[in-house]
Amino acid sequence: MEDLMRKSVAFVAAIALAAALLTPVSAMAAAEHSAEDVVVVSDADGTEIAITVFRPATASKSSPAPVILHSHGWGGSRTAAIGGEIEAFLNAGFGVVSIDQRGHGASGGQ
Repeated sequence: MEDLMRKSVAFVAAIALAAALLTPVSAMAAAEHSAEDVVVVSDADGTEIAITVFRPATASKSSPAPVILHSHGWGGSRTAAIGGEIEAFLNAGFGVVSIDQRGHGASGGQ
């Protein structure tokens, strides 16, 4: 149970970090396209978890974007799902935080 709690705290911390990255610089408001950042965070046991943060072009410090947490299904990865659905969310003004589950894609562990 303690291991699950540590993993949960690390996961929430990773999401908080990713959401903080959604606060764009002022030049972002003038951009015509969305921005994409790849972040790697370490879980409580040191396992690296890969996250991609997508920011819509309409986001700014004065007009932050709501965020959708995106996760792949069994056997997938965050990059396999990038495409139509994430582009649709960005076009609708949403930021997207997409993670690779432990043991999938660019994340370590099993």
